[in-house]
Amino acid sequence: MGKDYEDFQALEADDGDCTPRGTAFPPQQFAWQRLCAPPRPLCALLALCLGLTVGTIALAVSGSRLGAEQRGTQGVLGSVNQSLSTELVGLARSMHTLEDKLTHVAASLDETKEKSIQAQQRLEEQVGVLRDSLNSLNCDLIELKSNGSRPGCCPRAWERFGRGCYWFSTEQKTWEESNLYCQAQDSHLVIINTREEQLYVQRRTVPLYTWIGLTDKSGQWRWVDGSLYTMDSRSWREGQPDEYHGHGLGGGEDCIHLHDDGLWNDEHCSRLYRWVCEEELKA
Repeated sequence: MGKDYEDFQALEADDGDCTPRGTAFPPQQFAWQRLCAPPRPLCALLALCLGLTVGTIALAVSGSRLGAEQRGTQGVLGSVNQSLSTELVGLARSMHTLEDKLTHVAASLDETKEKSIQAQQRLEEQVGVLRDSLNSLNCDLIELKSNGSRPGCCPRAWERFGRGCYWFSTEQKTWEESNLYCQAQDSHLVIINTREEQLYVQRRTVPLYTWIGLTDKSGQWRWVDGSLYTMDSRSWREGQPDEYHGHGLGGGEDCIHLHDDGLWNDEHCSRLYRWVCEEELKA
């Protein structure tokens, strides 16, 4: 009886123990659990591969979107560049057209200015001719009233400028011969004292070589009336006077003439040039 009780207790103890024993079946596992079962490094590698794959796909999708956006941006920029290029070409053409017009306008202005200067010169010449004619008529009237004298008037065929009378030759003589001719007319070779007188004589002589009353035969530059000349480079040609000795005529260059541009040049006195006589206006 006692043994039976012990056996019964052992049986109850066995019935209360739920732990599988012996050949009992293992617990059921899912596929991913079996895949990630030990060894663990393989599981980590697979997870890394899976993560890289997903990341690559995400980057590819993102890159595709960026590429599409970039292509769209490039298209817009290309369109803008083409539009700007077209506008620049049009602007360049407009600038070229404007430059042509400005050049034409400038040329027209220069031509107009030149014509205006020429017209002014012709007008001044005509006014001068009329003034001379009026003075001549007035002097003729004075001569008639005074029985042959012409007070305040220039001799016939002479021109009046300021307070002087001037005669311009049509022949050619040496400087000495020209000076003697003027002395025979109770005058002298022209003495230029002012800039206005210089311009007046220039207008009447250019482009002809013309003697004036200046010489340095005495070793100093003097006018024919004996007065000393003060050097003014504005009246002279560049590099003059140079006292040139290479002309083969002997000596230097002691006499002054107006060159073809109206400026002064020293020359050998034996040259044959035209000349200008001057006398003071008689009261």
